[in-house]
Amino acid sequence: MVWPSSIASGLCYVWVTLHGELRNPEFLRVLERIAAFIPPLVEEGFLEPTNRAKPAYVLARRLHAALRQSGVYTRRKGLDRETNKELLLKHITESQGARMEEFRQILPFLERSQIQVLLRELSEAGRVHHHGTTKAARWFPGLILRDCNHE
Repeated sequence: MVWPSSIASGLCYVWVTLHGELRNPEFLRVLERIAAFIPPLVEEGFLEPTNRAKPAYVLARRLHAALRQSGVYTRRKGLDRETNKELLLKHITESQGARMEEFRQILPFLERSQIQVLLRELSEAGRVHHHGTTKAARWFPGLILRDCNHE
């Protein structure tokens, strides 16, 4: 249950991590009943799905606005795909080359594989290129040219 004071402060988090074997099957049924509340809250406009890798929800924009926390909403909702690509491109351009560990710092809420997909899309569009493989790969702005000296 989310208490009004936690909503007002912007703190509405629930994490459940189960390790090992489930000894009380009734506990699982309780979790299933709690999870069943989510779709109606989404349908009524109280919750919205985030733009993050793993399924998650945030309080709706209108609720954050009523609490005068619109910025909190944007941060929790996450950024859209094109904005994420632009952030990567901006970093690559300004740093004249960057590695995956830096991209993970820029977009910590995305999985490594999701960042790789964004980089591949930027590469296919001719906006970036890379040298090297695995963790040692460095990404640079623009198309790769024959006389590229980034290695």
